[in-house]
Amino acid sequence: MGHDNDIVIVSAARTAIGRFGGSLKDIRASQLAAHVMKEALRRANDLDPALLSDILVGDCVQCFDEANTARTAALFAGFPVEIPA
Repeated sequence: MGHDNDIVIVSAARTAIGRFGGSLKDIRASQLAAHVMKEALRRANDLDPALLSDILVGDCVQCFDEANTARTAALFAGFPVEIPA
């Protein structure tokens, strides 16, 4: 039986892989991640983002002008501001 504090992964998605300086160079990481977040929810039968308790994003090279890619991406994706990231 599940508990209220169990960790559950309901969906996952990833961005395209590109070359350094390639076709994705002008797109911010948070904008790419926002598309991925929306797709992950779609794959989870259009899960309501308000049901999420936290958002985590893996980012191997963080942008200098974007201190929290997960938070910025969540806002770009239209997730509720109450969800921590």
